[in-house]
Amino acid sequence: MNKRTTQKEQTRITILNVAQDLFSKKGFVCVTTIEIAQKAQVSHGSIFAHFSNRDELIIAAIERFGNSTVGRMHELADKRKSLRLVLDAHMQCLLENERFYSNLIRECSILPHRAYLLVIAIQAGISHHIFLAAQREMQEGKIKSIAPDLLFVTWIGLIHHYLVNQEMFGTTKPILEEYGAKLLEHFLNLLSLN
Repeated sequence: MNKRTTQKEQTRITILNVAQDLFSKKGFVCVTTIEIAQKAQVSHGSIFAHFSNRDELIIAAIERFGNSTVGRMHELADKRKSLRLVLDAHMQCLLENERFYSNLIRECSILPHRAYLLVIAIQAGISHHIFLAAQREMQEGKIKSIAPDLLFVTWIGLIHHYLVNQEMFGTTKPILEEYGAKLLEHFLNLLSLN
């Protein structure tokens, strides 16, 4: 890779890092490409040299988040980890990106349709890996048998309720840092045979 190509790729990464940071702090709708360019210390035109439009930048940020999250879930599923470990890994991925993800789920319905479809694909990948871990434990008689869709909707619904309604819980910490362990235990208790 020559110096120009390396520099071009580094500029793209910088723009994407800044965009993700701003999307995390302010939400997707409120952030402009001018603001991203200023904070990334690049010309406004540089944004469009790397992303054809603002929507493509949003898609790239969501893809990066999704690839990271689903990739970590895939690693654990391949290692045949327990449901608890897979759910905990999911929680850790969300905690690391909590503000970004909170804004994503709050604003998803008003983002470009491709962003919505991407969120659905990310959720499907996560759901698949959670169900693989749960299915092993169901077959071993360790947890209740539950349909894949209900399993995931119960898990993600619990998390989304806390993320979307953070203000109700009166914490200054990230909501998943404060309540994540409690949510995990509650969900696993719902599946318990005892």
